[in-house]
Amino acid sequence: MPILERTIEFHQVLKTDGSVHSHQWIVLPSKCAPDLSVEDIVARYITFLRFCTLGLVNPVRNANGIALRFLGLPLICLCLPVVTRNETATHADLFINGG
Repeated sequence: MPILERTIEFHQVLKTDGSVHSHQWIVLPSKCAPDLSVEDIVARYITFLRFCTLGLVNPVRNANGIALRFLGLPLICLCLPVVTRNETATHADLFINGG
């Protein structure tokens, strides 16, 4: 079975007020899309985040969303996914809780 191309991209901007605007996304081939639910995509993103940080950042799911912890200490909290769909794409946005 051939390996399908996947792309994970990000865009970060440091604003003049010192805040950071960050946007990450994953582009999957249409062959994968029908088989993946939004929950699958979010779970894969969280797994990838843990992998890229060598396990230093660990997500903890709760009723309010996903808490990211660095070496056990609170780092940032993400809200539950906000899902939007159109004819060509499905988006699952994870906004920062309180940001």
